[in-house]
Amino acid sequence: TSAAVTIQGNATSGAVSVQAAAGGTIAIGSTTDAILNLGTGVTSNAITIGGTSTAGILTLGQSTVTNTINMGSANGTSATQTVNIAGGTSTTSGGKAVNIANGVPGTGTTNTVSIGTGGTAAAGTVAVTIGSNTAADHRVTIQGGNNASAITIQAAASGGINIGTN
Repeated sequence: TSAAVTIQGNATSGAVSVQAAAGGTIAIGSTTDAILNLGTGVTSNAITIGGTSTAGILTLGQSTVTNTINMGSANGTSATQTVNIAGGTSTTSGGKAVNIANGVPGTGTTNTVSIGTGGTAAAGTVAVTIGSNTAADHRVTIQGGNNASAITIQAAASGGINIGTN
């Protein structure tokens, strides 16, 4: 139908609640060509998906056709966008495992990871830090394949490459 439905609660922490029974599913925007906007008018506070004791899997995007998933990708003016992935502290056991483009590429395809590649000659600084140089047992492994240019370290024409310096 063409009718809009608005559900609005009061200003308390449990103003609107939608809950399925144990093992149940809540489907929002599950029809073809549906658009789901979540928190598009929020100017402060937070939008939380998942809880501190959520032991399952949270999936953001699982399309099998070409698609784009943007996180913190709006053009900012005098603002900082911070995207934290696995940033919490593991205090007793476990740790953090972050897998990026870890799937096996099919024939004729390429997995590409670009980090900090948006800088131009007239833009600000692009700084990329990989690993830690503290006194703990921290390690960085860079692996290449069977190609003549499997690992390339390259600076701009007037740039330099420093290894083992502080």
